[in-house]
Amino acid sequence: MPDPRIERTRLHVLTVVREVLEERSSTPLNFSTLATRAQVSRRTLYTHWGTIDRVISDAIDFPNIGFSAGSLALEPKDRLRDFLLNARSAIAQPLARVALSLLIAQSATDPTAAETMRSMMQDWVAQFREHLGSVTDDEFYQIVGPLFTAEFMAQTTASDDLVDFIVETASRSLHFDDAEARIA
Repeated sequence: MPDPRIERTRLHVLTVVREVLEERSSTPLNFSTLATRAQVSRRTLYTHWGTIDRVISDAIDFPNIGFSAGSLALEPKDRLRDFLLNARSAIAQPLARVALSLLIAQSATDPTAAETMRSMMQDWVAQFREHLGSVTDDEFYQIVGPLFTAEFMAQTTASDDLVDFIVETASRSLHFDDAEARIA
């Protein structure tokens, strides 16, 4: 049985991370800053997470950006649209946007942050495959790439027209006309 004090500390730290990210301060988020704000030791942070990017990832719960409950009952095109709309909504949330921006920036120079990003993407790819069938990593990146481009490069939320375009284009390339062959 887990120690309730440990769980309370973890939840408290994750809440503080969310608060710090919402503030959008120019002060970089690191274990020293977080330890001070959360009133815990840096050792506690290292013990539970190991890296700041893992704390951020846990605080935002990125792996669950994809499908709505009951989406498996939808046709493949509608399932894809559901995924894209949920992903768009998730990455457009101010807190998630800041956290993802930090992780993306850190991953350029920090191998641990890069591994966190790769792991997160692999979770999303696995979730996508579970709901939409076999897809290569490159196909997945082609599908979600425009959402990230709109959000992080154009600094806007992907339009419904863009989502519809992605659905139509991906449906053809993934051969949703032959859905039974792709969806197991």
